[in-house]
Amino acid sequence: MIIDFSKEISKAVREELDHRQELAIKADEYPEYMNKGQASEYIGVSRNTLDMLIKSHGLPVIEIQGTRTVRISKRALNEYMESNTIK
Repeated sequence: MIIDFSKEISKAVREELDHRQELAIKADEYPEYMNKGQASEYIGVSRNTLDMLIKSHGLPVIEIQGTRTVRISKRALNEYMESNTIK
């Protein structure tokens, strides 16, 4: 018996392409270096969750010397999300 997975494969590829297109569109809407509010919105979590990711999970931030201001790079957020994706 031969099982045809072509429909399932096509659907999975289409979903992945749609997901990547959504990410590309979303990425264009945000600056390269974001404040915590922008960063939490970008990855779809609350500010409290973002703070937890920074403190407990090692999400890197850039501290502006002499201030309490931090910035989070879009690249760091994307890398964190990719490395924590359950497949």
